[in-house]
Amino acid sequence: MSLVRLLCASLLCLPVFLPFDLGATQYGATCSILAVDTTTGEIGIIVASQSVAAGSMMPWAKAGVGAVATQSLPNISFGPLGLELLGKGVPPQMAVQKLVSTDTNAELRQFALIDTVGRSGAHTGRACPSWAGFLAGPGYCCIGNRLPDGEILAVIARQLEKNQGLLARRLLLALEGGAASGKRPIRFRSASLLIVREGGGYKGKSDRYVDLRVDDAPDALRNLRHLYDQYELERLLPAQLRLGQEADTRGDSIASEREFRRAEQILTAAMRRRPATIPLLLELARIELQNLHDPDLAIRYAQEAANRNARFVPSWRLLAMAQLEKGRFGKALEAVEKALSLEPANAGLKELRQTIRRRIKK
Repeated sequence: MSLVRLLCASLLCLPVFLPFDLGATQYGATCSILAVDTTTGEIGIIVASQSVAAGSMMPWAKAGVGAVATQSLPNISFGPLGLELLGKGVPPQMAVQKLVSTDTNAELRQFALIDTVGRSGAHTGRACPSWAGFLAGPGYCCIGNRLPDGEILAVIARQLEKNQGLLARRLLLALEGGAASGKRPIRFRSASLLIVREGGGYKGKSDRYVDLRVDDAPDALRNLRHLYDQYELERLLPAQLRLGQEADTRGDSIASEREFRRAEQILTAAMRRRPATIPLLLELARIELQNLHDPDLAIRYAQEAANRNARFVPSWRLLAMAQLEKGRFGKALEAVEKALSLEPANAGLKELRQTIRRRIKK
């Protein structure tokens, strides 16, 4: 065999999952976190790896059933098979044992499952690249290999237990915290975030509440965070408003308030990341007034929007409505008169003025 042919044959024997940019990262690390929010029924999984397009292979989830992460020479069949077992009510650790028993290369695998109530199970084969292992807690399980040590998973667990709010952001913050916790931060080539929830997808037509991937980037986790920040405002906010309205329609006031509170969280988080815009302020004022019944906060946000642009009629209209709800009739009339000075023929504003005047006479 010639030297060239020998070299080509040797290259074909190299592992498929090579670390990306070996000079830029200390370890060819892979890490996954599975978690549930039992209050909302959300099931989430975030994965990050030095492999390209890890999100196309590693994460699996189904609303009302659970989630599976499979890595370290992943056996892709564990995704659908694991979900099938969970769907039949098999406890996660027993499902792990069943899957391991069917796999002749189980010592090369690393995978984990979680069900809807937060029970989890995990397997790390003895042949997985060191450091490899898992850590589980209430409602979550994290697994990793090619890590410097197990402290990264411990950091992830502490972050998950400390942080509150939307499950998707909790997963992002936890993995970011773990990756940054070592002496030399770990950068990943690809990352993905998947959250499923019944009716949580676009216009309620699917269960994919969040489904984001970064397939190839020098710092995929950072890119995923940037992508999620945009997605949260543009997609999750409408989803939360819809879910809140649906809960209100069926008479579930507790669920309705919870969903609208999450919408409030999305808006306030967006305004911490960027200068508050008039549309963001008015959307937040509307939620506070109409859904969370807090006219004081509605007045605050509507007034700020009016201060930004004194000629924008919707700001004055919403301010008038909030002042009216608060019982400040004089200030409500003042705001609606300001709006009418800008749009004298607006029938809706005229009707609002009449309502305020009737309340004053009472």
